[in-house]
Amino acid sequence: MVEEHGARIFEGKLATVDFETELHMLREIRAVIGDRELRLDANGGWFVETAKERLKQLELFNTSWIEEPVETYEELAQLREETSMLFSSHLVDLSRAKTLGVPDAIVTNLNELGVISGGVKFIKACEMSSIGFRFHSGDTGVASAAYLHMSAALEAIDDASQTLFRWYADDVIEGGPFEPRDGFVKVPDGPGLGVVLDKKALARCHRRYRDEGAFPSGPGGGSYGSHFYKV
Repeated sequence: MVEEHGARIFEGKLATVDFETELHMLREIRAVIGDRELRLDANGGWFVETAKERLKQLELFNTSWIEEPVETYEELAQLREETSMLFSSHLVDLSRAKTLGVPDAIVTNLNELGVISGGVKFIKACEMSSIGFRFHSGDTGVASAAYLHMSAALEAIDDASQTLFRWYADDVIEGGPFEPRDGFVKVPDGPGLGVVLDKKALARCHRRYRDEGAFPSGPGGGSYGSHFYKV
């Protein structure tokens, strides 16, 4: 990602294997990416007491953000004094975030917010409440184009959003999946969102959906935030 795409920020999962193995992986990752920004995501996989112990160790890797070390805003609030890392969450509850002072940023997609018009209103409300906002990973070209336009147009989105573009081998838009260049993704130009549906690709992806089911498949279905146990 550094050599091919100029990646500047990396985010990786935790709470998937035993913690000692994850610490070993973090040492390897930090050695390779140098001083580039590192963010982590535990998918709500820890209880509060476990998180208190582990956050201290994660700080040793100069981790800037951690997403959902625990599941709820109330649990995040219990961790606020335990770490200098910033918290993000996929839970969308702005009033509770204002009351509890966590998370520092809400990370979600347009489907959760009422698409573009609802998204603009929510992002501006986050700005008024001094709560950060960035977009969730996992959408294909059409929604990603909307994210890019909104990120360029709204000053409140002043931080990097998540992306899984390099996971994708196919898309329904002409030109295929977006690709980061020099750490950025270009805002598409042209009418509307700036992308054009590729009818052959759409038919191909539809056949795959019929034959293979929703993406991603397997335990947890289509949710990137699924987890199966807590430690």
